[in-house]
Amino acid sequence: MPTGHVDSKGKLFTNVVTKKAVCALVQMPTQTLVGSIYLRPDNRLLDELNDSEAEFLAVTDVYVYDHSLSALLDTTRFLAVNKAHVIAIAPAEDPEAGPGIGAGLSSLQAALRAWEANQGGRHEFPAIGQRTTA
Repeated sequence: MPTGHVDSKGKLFTNVVTKKAVCALVQMPTQTLVGSIYLRPDNRLLDELNDSEAEFLAVTDVYVYDHSLSALLDTTRFLAVNKAHVIAIAPAEDPEAGPGIGAGLSSLQAALRAWEANQGGRHEFPAIGQRTTA
């Protein structure tokens, strides 16, 4: 049952859960995803993966790339990712993500910087369903 308080009219008010958006690189078996994952205060991406109460990881403003990060396959505003299929995950903005993600992260960061420069530094999400190939 939700915790909170009930006002004089019987309306239930609950505590607001504050979450922080983190741009993440999610390696799947056949694609690489880039999007926002929302973390509770003091949680890491790993903590979200290890949350046994949720089978899926919510990702918003998602770019779907092929496995080699050479082609943008699709975009979507929301994707529910089955955590059992996640191979690796890292903050996309973390320059010290290390060799676990390897050259893919560096390539992705370079591609995103080039895309941002082409957009005049604005973060404009491509149209839903836009597909490009290399």
